[in-house]
Amino acid sequence: MKPKISIIIPTFNRSKLLNETLQSVYKQSFKHWECLVIDDGSEDGTSKLMKFWCARDSRFQYHYRPKSYTKGPSGCRNFGLLQSSGAYIQWLDDDDLLSEKKLELQFEVLEDNSKNNIGICDWDYYWGGKIINLQNSFEKLAEIDVEFYYHYLYKNQSFVPIHAFLIPKSVCTKSGGWNEDLTFNDDAEFINRILLQSEKIFNVKSCYVLYRNHSDMRFSRGNNVGSLLKSYSLMDAQLDNKKIKIADFLKWKLLSLFHKYYNDNSQLLEQYSDLFRKYNVDLRYALYYKSKYLLYRMVYPVYKKIKSKDR
Repeated sequence: MKPKISIIIPTFNRSKLLNETLQSVYKQSFKHWECLVIDDGSEDGTSKLMKFWCARDSRFQYHYRPKSYTKGPSGCRNFGLLQSSGAYIQWLDDDDLLSEKKLELQFEVLEDNSKNNIGICDWDYYWGGKIINLQNSFEKLAEIDVEFYYHYLYKNQSFVPIHAFLIPKSVCTKSGGWNEDLTFNDDAEFINRILLQSEKIFNVKSCYVLYRNHSDMRFSRGNNVGSLLKSYSLMDAQLDNKKIKIADFLKWKLLSLFHKYYNDNSQLLEQYSDLFRKYNVDLRYALYYKSKYLLYRMVYPVYKKIKSKDR
């Protein structure tokens, strides 16, 4: 039987964590899946691990990223998408986990509705021994549109990890795949294009994903600051093209980027001064923003302590 869902996992030198990720795939209550692991050139025990999983269950596939695809997770994902056979795509990193009913419940909702809809679910950070405290910026809302999605992320100062989504393959293809020129925040830029190609976002309850927090090297490459700036510039242009306004979200992201990177990367940020200015962040007043932020960090904890006593 042709698989209904293709799970695509890029990997690089993380065989121990990958094994736990594959266990979470193997335990899915939904059975009509294929899992494509795309190796970016691992030199640990990944090939031996995948030999075990492929022998255990033929739904697992092991591929090496061809040289014609850019090194890094985005190149691996694009190759995986090309090789996939499912009607839906589950993107999954090699260190993250799915709850047992994640695929089943999201598949049921999407199959009952238009083919241009996507699903999301609850999530939480995870490390060994952590008590799970699921997060969902959208609370009990069942359906969300693009503007609402970004408004709630801004309101809750949060994000939705890539593996919380289930996406029709047709939407992934129409969106143009992953941008292999981006080395960081490529998932946010990709999801932005997915959202703009979708009709509705379904917030599916009773399932979740875990976003692992660990000390291993993150699977990214290159200049993270430059990639962040480029990704937000691309997102801004894409949203403008669809006449969708998410000013609060982008201003929040650009200010966060400014506070984190301006001291060491001022010249790079100034190359995007027009983008910052569009969202009322004028880099000519960098000292003002830095002073205001420093004052906030000093005063807010005191305010919070006083408010807690008043209760």
